[in-house]
Amino acid sequence: TCRNDGRACNCPGMPFLVTWFEEAANTLRALGDDAFTGIAQEARSAGISLIVSLQRPSYDQMSTSTRASLPSVVALGCDPRDEG
Repeated sequence: TCRNDGRACNCPGMPFLVTWFEEAANTLRALGDDAFTGIAQEARSAGISLIVSLQRPSYDQMSTSTRASLPSVVALGCDPRDEG
């Protein structure tokens, strides 16, 4: 709703935004875990969805605090020893 009386005005509204971080380990190394976690939290509060892809989603590639700030996870072909 974008009117004061609570009724919709048929405007298109905010667009759905998606950001994809391919090989996110490189981005995490460049920015640092704390900065990336902050970006993920701010994006989520602004309605932006983040997709983060890693070849090996282990704790040494992405910290648990960063993973906790992402709302869902899809893992394909993950070795149980790397789940850490």
